[in-house]
Amino acid sequence: MRVLHLRASSGFAGPEQGLVRLGVALRKIGVAIKIIAYCRERPGRPDVDWLAEEAQRRGLAVESWADRAKLPWTDIGRLGEELARGGFDLLATHDHKSDFMGYVATRRARVPWIATAHGYDFSLKRIHLYRRVDLWFLRRAAHVMAVSQSLREELVAAGVPGHQATVVRNGIPIDTFTEGARERAAQWRQRLDPAGGPVIVSVGRLDRQKGFEYLIHAAAEVARVMPTARFWIVGDGALRPRLDQLVRDLGLDGVVRLLGHQRDVGGIMAAADLVALASLWEPQGNVLLEALALGRPVVATRVGGVPGIVRDGDTGRLVAPADARALARSMLALLADPAEAAQLGSRGREHVAREFGVDRFAAEVAAVYRDVLGRASGTRGG
Repeated sequence: MRVLHLRASSGFAGPEQGLVRLGVALRKIGVAIKIIAYCRERPGRPDVDWLAEEAQRRGLAVESWADRAKLPWTDIGRLGEELARGGFDLLATHDHKSDFMGYVATRRARVPWIATAHGYDFSLKRIHLYRRVDLWFLRRAAHVMAVSQSLREELVAAGVPGHQATVVRNGIPIDTFTEGARERAAQWRQRLDPAGGPVIVSVGRLDRQKGFEYLIHAAAEVARVMPTARFWIVGDGALRPRLDQLVRDLGLDGVVRLLGHQRDVGGIMAAADLVALASLWEPQGNVLLEALALGRPVVATRVGGVPGIVRDGDTGRLVAPADARALARSMLALLADPAEAAQLGSRGREHVAREFGVDRFAAEVAAVYRDVLGRASGTRGG
């Protein structure tokens, strides 16, 4: 089986990471994929081609195409040619723009089209319009895979046929991700916090969705009680200047560090006493899978698919979104009780290993591929 994946991307976040991990795991069970990284060029963004670079590093077939048009008719034709030339059995898309391209290209190429729904970034004002258009296309996909139950329910409520929408949760290669992380963690500690105070790490795009302004306000509360606490924020995005200013306004220079985009997320998170996620909405939360795979205790907001990963009081702590004080209280409670924090992290690692392994992820995706191909073959045969 050969599957072509299209992802319109401007960086390397959860969906890109998940796609690379999926490709590696599918290869082990005999499913060959090729990725087209459809990249939007943005000034000052050094990570534009990281999807292609990471895929190449893992030995996956990949091409990087430049996304220069809102209505990419030329690239849709190119996509159709790629489907025919490469002998692909399926096309899989991963966002509203690639869904549009996939719908048009596969109608011409007569190849089944599957969409993976990762949720919508409502940090962008125009996304409400894009979502309405995308839902029109998703209703016509051969199948839609949602990354969480809450997202599937949202899509079905918006008109996506229930029998064509399933939940396929992302997975993580725990052994690969955690290998050497503890040794690298010691290096990060020595580099960024040789004094040895408690460290809280948060990872994500610097945009409104991730709620970093609430995390920074919570950091101010934590620092008043634990002056040696340090916050490391990993990621980049449009809000970087505003967040830098907020750190200065709150007098948190030296307490909160914005580290930008980093490749060694595993090593940085392994160095943490606690991992925090302050998202205002979150279809799943791949960062939480990574944190728990490392056995790190987590505090996260109770939004979207997060409760499917973090069970409050069992594998982490959940708080209401947009509530800096609640976030600070939960972080302080775990920092003050290392034994409970360690238990949460240990149970979280067991939960992720049991429910979110990458082999399970690949097997479920491959089963959807086979089902769609079987139905398409039956239709053509009839």
